[in-house]
Amino acid sequence: MLDALQTALYQLEHFADGLVSTQLTHLTPLSVGIIFGAGLLTSLTPCMISMLPITIGYIGGYEAKTRWQAAIQSTWFALGLATTLAGLGIIAAIVGKVYVGKDINNRQSKKPLR
Repeated sequence: MLDALQTALYQLEHFADGLVSTQLTHLTPLSVGIIFGAGLLTSLTPCMISMLPITIGYIGGYEAKTRWQAAIQSTWFALGLATTLAGLGIIAAIVGKVYVGKDINNRQSKKPLR
C-alpha cells in the first residue's frame, strides 16, 4: 500500500512538473493562473506553515495607519522572505552540486525512492 502511494505521488509530481513546464513555455492568462495556483499549493507545505507565526507576528507588530501602508509593509515582507529563501535555495543547489557532483536532473533512476 505504501509503495502504491509513493508511486502515485511520484506520477502526480511528474504530471504537475510537465504541466507547469508547458505553461511556462506558452504564457497565456490561463498559464499564469496555473502557475499562480501551483505557487499557492507550494505555500501549504509543512515548511511554510511553520512560518505562519513569524509572519503574523511581523505583520501584526507594525501598526499601520492605513490599509495602503499595511499592504506595502506586507509586500516588502513577502518580497524579502521570497528573496531570502530563493537565495538560500540557490546556495544549497550550488553546494549540493559541488559536493555531490551530480545534477538533480541527471539522476540514474527515474523510480521513486523507497
